[in-house]
Amino acid sequence: MKYVWIFATIGAIAAGVWVWRGRDRAPAARPDAPAASGTATPAPPAPAVDAGGVAVAPSPSLPVPAQPGTPAPPGPDPAPAAGADSLPFDREARDPSWAVDQERELKVRMTHVRELLSDRGAKVDVVAAECRATQCRLSIAAGAEADLSALYGVLESPDGLYGWADAVVLGQIDRDPATGGLTTEVTAVFEREE
Repeated sequence: MKYVWIFATIGAIAAGVWVWRGRDRAPAARPDAPAASGTATPAPPAPAVDAGGVAVAPSPSLPVPAQPGTPAPPGPDPAPAAGADSLPFDREARDPSWAVDQERELKVRMTHVRELLSDRGAKVDVVAAECRATQCRLSIAAGAEADLSALYGVLESPDGLYGWADAVVLGQIDRDPATGGLTTEVTAVFEREE
């Protein structure tokens, strides 16, 4: 009777450790209870214990179930986004009655964009601009990545193409090996009502 309080204390500590370790684990589903999807979820395997009662690490060839709160492993890479080069701009016929007005508006907008960029210290040049039946394409030259970044920021604002074009598709950026200058294409896409 003299050592009963020692065994009671050890039991209370063991119960506390058991409860503490169990709070980080997800509640185990009963094997006979159906899961929400209608299929039974297998219970995670119990850790292996050797003859001496010591837990043995699982075999590295077996998958280890993820702990709650652990991020899921990344899935396969998504398909690359289509750039301005993949749009059928070159195959689209020109609608002169629509394209002339759009090119005029595009010139006004890009003049305003160049003024805004100049105030910020960025320099870009519109090398060419052409509209077809539902798209307008800009060929742009810049000296550095920071200039293109500033351009993209303005294009996505109401001062640029936002609210005028239905979509803006950025093309591939090419660097001239001799000068280091950058060129790219930006395509503004419009959903015209027939």
